[in-house]
Amino acid sequence: MLIFESAVGLVLIAALVALICLRSQLVLLTDRAFRSIAAGLCLLVATSMVRIIRESGLLDNQAFFSQTLIYELMCAIILIVGITLLVSGTVRLLLVLHAEIVALRESATHLGVIRQVEQLAGVEHRLDQLLLFAVERLVSDCALSGGEAQKISPRTGAIRVVGTVGQPRPEDGTPLKSTQIPVMVHHRTVAL
Repeated sequence: MLIFESAVGLVLIAALVALICLRSQLVLLTDRAFRSIAAGLCLLVATSMVRIIRESGLLDNQAFFSQTLIYELMCAIILIVGITLLVSGTVRLLLVLHAEIVALRESATHLGVIRQVEQLAGVEHRLDQLLLFAVERLVSDCALSGGEAQKISPRTGAIRVVGTVGQPRPEDGTPLKSTQIPVMVHHRTVAL
């Protein structure tokens, strides 16, 4: 039993040391998760160390630790609190990491769309085609229900629809009810 308790204690101490080494990165992500994980590991390490010391017989003369029922109850409560804190902090950390991964994927998708539009801009010189391509890529890559490419005249302020992608424009002429990503291009007509 003493060997098992010692092995568990060493694993918990190694986990605590690893957590301390990763402190700067974890605090940047979420300070609450780090504190919860650290507190849980500290409680588990302390309980493990007290159990090792008691199993070795060093606490037999102490009144509080010699009473088995009180000692076992205290260890069980501290273990439950430590495990709860550890699991709570880990869940918080995983939620933050998941949100970061989703944000990075969205960012990569948007950057991919921008790169494709830039590549087309080097080849395509018609603004209408470029705008329509950009809307098509945004609708397909960002999982939108539809999109519309528009040009605004700087002289009159009139909006001209270049084209729609996905969900067709309602018959009453109201704008599309979807996520709006405003991409405004002011087209200036020069008379020669």
